[in-house]
Amino acid sequence: MKYYSDFRFGQKTLSSFGGIIYNDSDTFKKNIGRNPKHITLPIPNKGEIYYGTEYEPYQFDVPCYFERTLNEAEITEWIINSGEQPFQYVGDDKAINAVYNGMLDFSIYGNDIIQQSIVTIPFIAYGDSLWYSTKSETYTIADSSTASEVNFKTVANRPSYPLISFTAGSTAIKFKWNNKLDFSMKNLTIGRTYYIDTSNDDVYYMLAGSQIFVVDSYESDIYFTMPIIEPKITNTLKVVEGHATNVKVVANSKIIE
Repeated sequence: MKYYSDFRFGQKTLSSFGGIIYNDSDTFKKNIGRNPKHITLPIPNKGEIYYGTEYEPYQFDVPCYFERTLNEAEITEWIINSGEQPFQYVGDDKAINAVYNGMLDFSIYGNDIIQQSIVTIPFIAYGDSLWYSTKSETYTIADSSTASEVNFKTVANRPSYPLISFTAGSTAIKFKWNNKLDFSMKNLTIGRTYYIDTSNDDVYYMLAGSQIFVVDSYESDIYFTMPIIEPKITNTLKVVEGHATNVKVVANSKIIE
C-alpha cells in the first residue's frame, strides 16, 4: 500500500491549510472494505440460509495534523459546507465522491484552531460507493474501414460502465462487444458524432451545447442491454457492419478496495 500524506477534497488540499495526514507510526492507516449487510432467509426448522449481501455506504476517516494556526471558518467553508465532492489522496490514481460526515474535535482559542492540532475528519460515500480511476483510459478506432476493433484491459476490479462515442460514416452501424453482445445504431446522420452513455442508459448527440436524445436509434440482441466493461479481462469492441470513424471507449473504471 502506498503512503499518502495529503488529500484533495473538491478544489483544495489538506496541505493548503498547513495540514498533513497524521500517522503515529511508519504505517499508513487507511480504511479498506465495506460494512456488509447479509441478507438471510428463515427456513422453518432449519434456521436461516444466506441469500445475498448488500453493502452500506463507504465510510472512511482521515486523521490530520495541522502544523499552523488557522481560522475556524477556513475549515468550515472547505470541509463542512462543501457537500459531495471528489476526494482523492494526492499522488493516487483514483478518487471517490464523498461528503463530510460527523464532528470535528479541535482545540480552539478564540476563533482560531491552534497549531499542532490533531483531528480526525470523517467522510462517507453514497451511491455505488466505489472509487473511480482518474487515469486517462480512452481506447479508439480511428477508422473502421482500416481497423475494425480495439482490445483493452482496464484498471477496474468491478464491472464498469463506459461512455462510447463514434462519428457515423453510414446511416446504420453494428458493433460487437466482447464477442457476447451485438448492438447497433440506426437512422444516423452521416458526419454526426453519437454517444452511448452506458452508466445512464442514454443515447444522444450534441447540438448547440445540449444533449439531443435518440434512444430509439439503439438496438441490441439482448433487449436494451448496453456494454459493460468486465474487470481483469481483455475487452473488445468491434465494428461488424457499416462505417464509423473516431470510435472511442472511455472506460470509467470502477475500483473497490
